[in-house]
Amino acid sequence: MRMPLPFHTQCLILFFAAIVLLPAQALCTDGATAGSSVKEVIHLTMDNLRGHKMLYDEGWYVVTSSRHALEFAREKSVDSSGEALRRVRLDAARRSGTYAGELTGGAKEAVADSKALLKEGTALSGDILAGTGKLAKKEL
Repeated sequence: MRMPLPFHTQCLILFFAAIVLLPAQALCTDGATAGSSVKEVIHLTMDNLRGHKMLYDEGWYVVTSSRHALEFAREKSVDSSGEALRRVRLDAARRSGTYAGELTGGAKEAVADSKALLKEGTALSGDILAGTGKLAKKEL
């Protein structure tokens, strides 16, 4: 039994279908484009290709350049999946060694914080009780 696609995947498919099909439909139904000369069509196509090249090379304000993104990925990425797995194993081993010490240190700090909170809370409760008693005596 086939599992349905996740919702975000369905949305992406609909989005890209709309991007591709709506402009094509507009061109097919527009009577002016049917009579366009080859010179006009070539000019529009060349402008479109220049726009794609500019987006690829320079990016826009909110869309990064594909060329810069690929260069960044090449500089910052690992060379292979084997290398990535080796790094994960080393990092897990390193973090496992310090985990026990951090766990006991965290528990000791929690106990100390709890004691301080209890002491401070008891003092505040006493002040509240004393103040409430004074107000009650004034009202009587």
